[in-house]
Amino acid sequence: MQAFYTPRVPATEEQDAAMSDHERAILTELHNVDSFWPRRVIDSALRGFDPEDDEQEMSFKTIRESPVVLASDRPDLDPLNGQYVRPMMALRRPTMDDDHGEPTHAESLAQPSTVAAGGAAKAPSFGDAVDGFEDDYLPTVDDEYGPPIPVAANELQHGDLVDVSDVDGVSEWKYVHAEPYLTDDVEGGDRLVIPYRDLDDGRNAGDVDVDPYEVIQARQLHMH
Repeated sequence: MQAFYTPRVPATEEQDAAMSDHERAILTELHNVDSFWPRRVIDSALRGFDPEDDEQEMSFKTIRESPVVLASDRPDLDPLNGQYVRPMMALRRPTMDDDHGEPTHAESLAQPSTVAAGGAAKAPSFGDAVDGFEDDYLPTVDDEYGPPIPVAANELQHGDLVDVSDVDGVSEWKYVHAEPYLTDDVEGGDRLVIPYRDLDDGRNAGDVDVDPYEVIQARQLHMH
């Protein structure tokens, strides 16, 4: 058997910056191939879709009928093109991996007063509720995440929950703990690798590779 080293195609700016000149030259040479048919991409109906906007409608039929267009006509939809625009939300969503800094001035003003009548400071009590929740309150997945929605695999983001089940009717939700990235299969086609870990046991991690345009079920974080 003869094997050849192939650098991983960078999926983020950080991965691209970490590449050596030698690795970059290898990928440039591999991309320099003849093609006898034009590449095509999907203009997904999910691009720009906001599930919280009641005026927008979405259905599996709408997603299924998303037009297939020439990649040369829509470089913004082509992951292999330098003009590719990754689907992003207008505002960055928080994730369970975020650091929690000190509260802002506005948040501090919203906290219950610790000053009693007459200006004397009230002693803290472990029995008091914090931010409206009792001390023993633990939010559940249903508290933190919205309902399942269909998304194209390449629109998944770090912090989402993804259903990786392969049995109809039985959901198996995993936490996407890193940004998904593109790679190639043995035939040179695009595959999207989704790194995930268990919700209950962060040490139990893995990944799954899917077609970048495959429609899957996801849940997005909405609890701040």
